[in-house]
Amino acid sequence: MNEPIRHKLSHLLPHWLEHNASHTETYRQWARRAREAGLGDVAHHLEQAVAEAEALGRALETALHTMES
Repeated sequence: MNEPIRHKLSHLLPHWLEHNASHTETYRQWARRAREAGLGDVAHHLEQAVAEAEALGRALETALHTMES
């Protein structure tokens, strides 16, 4: 019963990691742009989103490594 779930997660987790990394970079770029445009408060919130997205990436990586061990 666990094998179909393991199989699905073995495909989903790398996809989610890649997708999250792409979004994280986008948030980082827009935070920089916002700061350059004088929107410091907006940049700060986007930088918080970057930090949270990075934490999410670490959790997904841990899940993937746990499945592989």
